[in-house]
Amino acid sequence: MKISIVIDNYNYPEYVVEAVNSALGQTYKDIEVIVVDDGSTDQCPELLQQYASRVKLVLKSNGGQASAFNAGIALATGDVVMLLDADDVLRPDAAEKVAAAWRPGMSKVHYPLALVDEQGLPLGGVIPRAALPSGNLAQEVLQRGFYVSSPTSGNAFSREMLQQLFPLDEKEWRVGAEGYFVFLAPFFGTVGLVDEPIALYRIHGKSETAMDGSGAMDGSRMGKLLDSDIRLRRTLERFAAERRLALSDDAVYSHWLHRKLRLACFKMSREMHPFAGDSAARLAWSLVRAVWSAEELGIRTRVLFSGWGVLTAILPRRSAARLVQLAFSPGSRPALVRGVLS
Repeated sequence: MKISIVIDNYNYPEYVVEAVNSALGQTYKDIEVIVVDDGSTDQCPELLQQYASRVKLVLKSNGGQASAFNAGIALATGDVVMLLDADDVLRPDAAEKVAAAWRPGMSKVHYPLALVDEQGLPLGGVIPRAALPSGNLAQEVLQRGFYVSSPTSGNAFSREMLQQLFPLDEKEWRVGAEGYFVFLAPFFGTVGLVDEPIALYRIHGKSETAMDGSGAMDGSRMGKLLDSDIRLRRTLERFAAERRLALSDDAVYSHWLHRKLRLACFKMSREMHPFAGDSAARLAWSLVRAVWSAEELGIRTRVLFSGWGVLTAILPRRSAARLVQLAFSPGSRPALVRGVLS
């Protein structure tokens, strides 16, 4: 089985070399590496030229993540395509572990990511915190809209599936493009699992969802995350209609992941909140109900998320911002805890 590793990069000169080296350094030998630079305005194109003889290198004008994926997937010849953001890193045996987990009829294998800081030092956690599922997940997506999955660098897809969904709408999926593949994958086969972190997820200030050091939240960034949920709902509606599948009226919007994000967005940027009729109290109560009905969450996580929801709802915005930062910026947690204890 051949594996293609597609790396998307935009203005990450401090990280992209490590990402490419991690892909080229895999213990699994039947691989190809494709690097797409999406119009970087810094020294990235020059840095990447050193790999021109070892990778398939695409230097293109800026078009967003969907555009980069379209360019990279078009060149992939592997049976399986692993995605890797340029600020993340694969462990040497990542492709080998994916190949060992792959079975006929699978559309995707996913795996947790170990959190590291800007220098690549471990932060002592993984993403996602909830257990990753496996098996036939199509009905769960139709009922709930979500299933627990890793971000971009924690996913390997069947190229056959990608070709059926290809190309991505480059305007609609300019950011968060991996979500399109992640949440449609269960309709093309079963989902496999590597139950250990085989890649590193880097937390740094340039991350799309990062917050500033003061603890204040940029509402527009949270708004982008909420917009991705809205796009997912629209995508599932179109897909279900085309395939004559029964999509639940509550899919996406009733899920605890959405409720948690929706409460955070409401507190951080009420004036930009797209859902009329929301209130902090109603959102907190709906989050509590959602987490206690989520079988994938343990008791401790349910208690933590419930407490987080109630406190986020009742605290003033400035204090709530700290809790939102704890929830959506994992790398800030040690600093925040030190600040509380000092």
